[in-house]
Amino acid sequence: MHSSQRSAEEVPVPASSARKPAWIEEYPRVLEKMGGMMKSWADERERLVQQLEQTQAYCSSLAFQVKSLQEENRQLVSALAIKDQERGRGSHTPVRHESMGSERVSQRGGHSDEEHEDDDSIKIMSQSSEMRGRWGPPVMLEPNLKFGQLEEEGEEEEASHVSAMRDGPNGETAPAEGEQPTSNPSVWVAVWKSPRQGMQIHGIDTTVSSQVATVCWDGSCDVFELEPHARGFMRSWKQPARPSSGLYAVSFGLKGEKRILATACMDSLCHLLSGEDGRLLQSLKGHTGEVNSLNFQRDVSGGLTNRLVSGSDDMTCVVWDVERGLPVQTLAGEHEEAVYGVKFHKQDACLVASVAFDRMGFLWDLRQKSAALRLEGHRDDVIGLDFSPCGKFLATGSDDSTCRLWDLRRTFTTVDELQHAMEVKRIAWSPCGRWLAAGSSDCTAYVWNTERMPCTLEGKLEGHTAQIFDVAWLPSSLGWASLVTASHDHHWIAWGPSLDDV
Repeated sequence: MHSSQRSAEEVPVPASSARKPAWIEEYPRVLEKMGGMMKSWADERERLVQQLEQTQAYCSSLAFQVKSLQEENRQLVSALAIKDQERGRGSHTPVRHESMGSERVSQRGGHSDEEHEDDDSIKIMSQSSEMRGRWGPPVMLEPNLKFGQLEEEGEEEEASHVSAMRDGPNGETAPAEGEQPTSNPSVWVAVWKSPRQGMQIHGIDTTVSSQVATVCWDGSCDVFELEPHARGFMRSWKQPARPSSGLYAVSFGLKGEKRILATACMDSLCHLLSGEDGRLLQSLKGHTGEVNSLNFQRDVSGGLTNRLVSGSDDMTCVVWDVERGLPVQTLAGEHEEAVYGVKFHKQDACLVASVAFDRMGFLWDLRQKSAALRLEGHRDDVIGLDFSPCGKFLATGSDDSTCRLWDLRRTFTTVDELQHAMEVKRIAWSPCGRWLAAGSSDCTAYVWNTERMPCTLEGKLEGHTAQIFDVAWLPSSLGWASLVTASHDHHWIAWGPSLDDV
């Protein structure tokens, strides 16, 4: 056979041509190295994003503090001017007075210090750098009293007066400026009852413009615009498209500059609705269990904001940037059962409180990764909570039939325990800070006077036929009602003075 006709198998192959090029052998290792670098870059990017979000939250907190201080300064200047006009004096030294409702300024011009030695309502503003660095806005403290430190003496005297009272024009005690309601809860009656809703009403919220929103277990959300100085409402609307699951809570807030409502749903979502017609704008995804509670942050004047916090069966709380529709922080690792109540602090934008079925409560500092303070003492599920308007006290309501008042300056020391006949559900402090309302399983709303310790029961509001699960306060500008209660009897009731008392 001719050599050119030999098969390919018979042609010898050079040994050098059998080896793969070096770059082919290195290719898998190069890809693996590049993958590791990309993962490192992604981790670094996530870290930087989290750091940016924390910085933005801190900047928001600083802006909030500046606004609070500016408003406080304005109130001080205004109070001094009023006192100058009333007393005809040109020199006054402002003295802080502490209360659960607000901070006031009295005048000591023309009076000796000895005159006030036994006045346990006089406080001073501590400018401790430790307090400012950790908690943001300054907190009213007793002289030489640091956060979490008990006084060795004088505790009973300090706890005996925490009201928002000030001297009236004739020397008598009078409510702080802007107080609501205008009448005593002991004479309140059911002045208006809502139309029957589809199912049990589980949540209720109000605005300073006299809007009332309710949510039911059938997934419906209803909004009523109450008529000032006339018992009834101007208009109402129902949510056009409701979720397939029940709603547990509702809160008014903002998305950008538009008023919206957030609803807590069994489907593990927070639904954002238009404040104009109830259209579904967005559903916030971040929880893995039913959402039981949510709360929009309010500014110091009660105005709405874009920050929302929610609590869920997944034992976590999530802080949301509603304008972007994204979770910015998850508070986890402390509660061992479903979280059923969450609230923003009313003075410090970086503080959030939560309560749960594990009978525990926690105060979270959003600038830290873990809970700052822990409260324990309830003997059953803790359902409701609310901060006092001044921000120094926290109230919690539990299925153990008690409502507890905690002093935040003393590492959650209980300053009072309010006994009820049956389970206590959600609770709310009045904007003036004098009254604390609590819904109960005995179909009654209890209104407590927190002017002095121990608190006294001011009124029992009876008119529902099933448990009252939520309560909320109305603005004093409404005129004819002060409190609303939501019940499992499918109705909500507005409470105020009877016609004979108006």
